[in-house]
Amino acid sequence: EKIFKSTTYSTPIIKSDVNGPKSSALLQASYSNWWVPAVSADGLPYDGSGVRVAVIDSGVFAHGGLNLVANQNFVSGETSYNDINGHGTHCAGIIGGDGYGSSGKFRGIAPGALIINARAGDAVGSLADNDIINAIEWSVKSQASGGAEADIISMSFGGGSPSSPNPMTLAISNATDQGVICVVAVGNSGPGYYTGGSPASGVDAISVGATDSSNNLASFSSWGPTYSYLGFPDIVAPGVNIISCDAN
Repeated sequence: EKIFKSTTYSTPIIKSDVNGPKSSALLQASYSNWWVPAVSADGLPYDGSGVRVAVIDSGVFAHGGLNLVANQNFVSGETSYNDINGHGTHCAGIIGGDGYGSSGKFRGIAPGALIINARAGDAVGSLADNDIINAIEWSVKSQASGGAEADIISMSFGGGSPSSPNPMTLAISNATDQGVICVVAVGNSGPGYYTGGSPASGVDAISVGATDSSNNLASFSSWGPTYSYLGFPDIVAPGVNIISCDAN
């Protein structure tokens, strides 16, 4: 029906908000794990145990605080599962880190979650759309057919203009039709209108912006709408000064 030009997506550059970072992530007295109570995830009777979350990113390092259950590399010409960029491991820790190294203090939102490493990004954080689509399709497939059988797919990357549909957003819609929740970062190019890109612009993607510890929108958090005037992000969540797992 239509031929789309190939697109290269990128993981957001990790930024601090206008006030800058605090002294050191290693000084626990200077920080609190404010992001957990901010989304009412402290003291819950469940911790995500058994939920399979695929992280499509720069890879996930085999960190002691992560329950890593599957690995696959979709970067053309590469075979390593390891994260030599760091972004994917940081995102995985926000999802399911158990606070390894801090006696559980700096944990993720759902420390019982099972993390699936679907590496589609290279060392500099670039992701080709065909690699991402292959990672989405593998994440959705049942384990019996050689897939990861994810319940949720996390995608913290974006690129281009806020257009939809395109091959990426269509792949997300197909995953959603199969019962998989797709969560996408809206981007770090804000705060102006039309600063968000694809695949957050997809109608079936749950697009997420960033807030700080005062519950204010982060100065860098991107906005929509799409060119067809679909508003996004759908929700916002903590995204400034978050301590998480580090790749080696």
